[in-house]
Amino acid sequence: MSDEELMEHIAEFRSDVCQFANAEGGYLIYGIKDKKGQASEIVGIDIPGDNTDKFELERKNNLVPIMPKIPSVKFKFIPLANGRYVVVIAVMRDSYAPY
Repeated sequence: MSDEELMEHIAEFRSDVCQFANAEGGYLIYGIKDKKGQASEIVGIDIPGDNTDKFELERKNNLVPIMPKIPSVKFKFIPLANGRYVVVIAVMRDSYAPY
């Protein structure tokens, strides 16, 4: 992945988190394939070295520039038989909105 693509992914992640935090909260789910906007297959994502702590920390660090503060997020990692993970990120709404 190029630096430009990485920055686009980070910007989209921040935007998604802010949108949920500004509304009533919600869930971002990684590792689900879709067709025409509907879930079609559970494929999972690779997490290098199965280091879920590092994955979570990197995502939380991506949220640091959001002001007034980082929205509250909680991570759940669901291991799959194929060695990959489905990652569920719960974004909470709080009194600091809008972001």
